[in-house]
Amino acid sequence: MEKPKVADLISLAQESTKTFNSPTIASGSLASSSSQPQLLVRAPTGRVVSLWTCTKISLISFGVGVVVGFMLKARVRRWATKLLKKIRDD
Repeated sequence: MEKPKVADLISLAQESTKTFNSPTIASGSLASSSSQPQLLVRAPTGRVVSLWTCTKISLISFGVGVVVGFMLKARVRRWATKLLKKIRDD
């Protein structure tokens, strides 16, 4: 099987970015001052996910992860303390 050439990959990437109707991250501007949300993902049904939506989901997930992490840390610490007490008593 022959490896794809760089020029072929570049032209394929350029063709795929032309199919979008609104600005995309692939166009090279991550931070835009325009009020129009940037397109991240185009679902097969035509729905889009904006950069702001992804940011909100990421922040919520991070917050939940921190809370769950601290809860697990406390549980593991209690479990380890009980285990060490049992080992010492034996």
